[in-house]
Amino acid sequence: VEIRLKKREKRKKESISIQRSISNIWFMLRIVMRHTPGYLTLICLFSAYSAAEVFLEFTYATKYLLELIENGGTFLQAVHFMLFILAIVMVKLVWGAVMDFSIKPKAKEKLHQKMRLELYEKAASLDLDRYDSPDCYNEFVWSVSEVSPRMNRILDDVVSLVANLTRILVTGALFVSLDLTGIVFVCASMVLMVVFNLSLSR
Repeated sequence: VEIRLKKREKRKKESISIQRSISNIWFMLRIVMRHTPGYLTLICLFSAYSAAEVFLEFTYATKYLLELIENGGTFLQAVHFMLFILAIVMVKLVWGAVMDFSIKPKAKEKLHQKMRLELYEKAASLDLDRYDSPDCYNEFVWSVSEVSPRMNRILDDVVSLVANLTRILVTGALFVSLDLTGIVFVCASMVLMVVFNLSLSR
């Protein structure tokens, strides 16, 4: 009985931990959407595009060219397809350069500044008696120092989640086009990926 109670308590703590993780992530994402909504949209779109581009470049391109050879396709068809692949690769490279050297630095600077300002405003609204406690001061200093790294980690997790979802969807679409059992693969992969990302975000 005691072992069962301990197991039940452990499961309850894990459930609370997952709920708290989701709540914290959603809270931070609301801050991002409030201050830099365009930035969140752009990094998610770029992550999805990059994942789809890699799939097209390495997986679908191989399948297409092998089928082209097998079906007696012309060299011109292969050239046209490779030019299409080259075009989407160039779009990714240019888009990535603009993101890394222009959009990301400006958006992160603005976001971190807004978050620190919110913390300072929250601290200013507290009663002066709260500052007599060393714990309150230490917690405030810790929050200011940790808010930017934590936000960066959450955004990285969101980008990774979007990329993984895109990979599963495009790969699953290929499997489904070949075999309906691919639907099982897509569903199972999505569940495992969500659980894995939640465990990393704790």
